[in-house]
Amino acid sequence: MSWLSLIPYLLAMALGAGVTWPLARAPLQDTVADLRIENADMRETSAETAKLAALAASRTIQVAQAAGRAAEMRLGKTLARNAQLTKERTDALAAQTTGAACLGSGALGVLNGATGITVGTSGVGLSAPSGSAAAAPGPIATDTGVANWIATAGERFEACREQLHELIVWSERDAATEGKPGE
Repeated sequence: MSWLSLIPYLLAMALGAGVTWPLARAPLQDTVADLRIENADMRETSAETAKLAALAASRTIQVAQAAGRAAEMRLGKTLARNAQLTKERTDALAAQTTGAACLGSGALGVLNGATGITVGTSGVGLSAPSGSAAAAPGPIATDTGVANWIATAGERFEACREQLHELIVWSERDAATEGKPGE
């Protein structure tokens, strides 16, 4: 048998392989097509999920900003009202006090070392007292200065209390909405 006689067999094998190859790959092609469709669907779903998450985060930021602006307005009104009340009380105290010596330099020295108190810059009023105490050595706090300092300290305390209250309300609101998308 010569090699020429093998040609029909070789052609039959080539033809069989050519026909079988696409038929054998067809199920794999279908699987690949299905996977591509599934992948496209997953990408679309992922994009939609990311979009919804971004919208929820945006809404959360808007709500937080609105709550912050509202708290700032409430606090501003409260602080303005407290400042007005303190001014009214300070004016009334001027009429009710005499400017007499109230605390001598020794007492002022002790207070100056206390936490949060600096005599001379805290509004205590180191003015010259009226009457016989004018001859006393060192700085003297008058009853007017002490009364004004008390009124100012009350205003500052109330400002701190209001600020803490607003922080607590914000913190509780934040904790209540934690884990709730879009709120």
